[in-house]
Amino acid sequence: MAKQRKLTFEPDYNGYPINTDKEAGLACDTRILNAIERTLDAGLEASSKALVFRYDVRLPRTIEETSNEIFKSFQADFCKHLTRKGLKPRYVAVREGDSSPNPHYHVAMVLDGQKTQNPYGHLQKAGETLARKLDLPPDRNHGLIHACDRDYNGQPQPNSYMLTRGGENYDDAFHRLSYLAKVSTKPSDRVRELFVSKRPRKSK
Repeated sequence: MAKQRKLTFEPDYNGYPINTDKEAGLACDTRILNAIERTLDAGLEASSKALVFRYDVRLPRTIEETSNEIFKSFQADFCKHLTRKGLKPRYVAVREGDSSPNPHYHVAMVLDGQKTQNPYGHLQKAGETLARKLDLPPDRNHGLIHACDRDYNGQPQPNSYMLTRGGENYDDAFHRLSYLAKVSTKPSDRVRELFVSKRPRKSK
């Protein structure tokens, strides 16, 4: 059964540029755009600086019904590690449902930019965490975590942004992350596709 979606073909959303093309019929799902905006804003509410970075998670061929559970369990373990480091992790992730034989997920992670400035050590830890989850040697690169630092043509592209309150980088980050909201390759049935970190409890 096809999902009911609220789509936008406009070039911006809530005043921020997004990755759409009305003439080509490329739209974004507003529910995912809202999740991205909430997550970025929460990161900047918690700290005056927020490190935002992208990565993809590509699972080996698994039983279709368990791939979401594996992803959620991995993401929870990775966030526990980041939390122990005091980095206040928040994320938005989407499952893709195109013709790829392996389930894969696009992730946007937001960390406290006052305490970390570079994503690559965190991406290495993500690879180790996922390897352990899949009972693979954690000291080898299994190609399961992709840094998203190159475009389709293999050219370098930024995969991280340091945001500040009121800073210009917010627009660039939002446009880049709106890629998660594209609907052309999302699952057409009722498979869960959107994963958002839980909002931390406010201290009394």
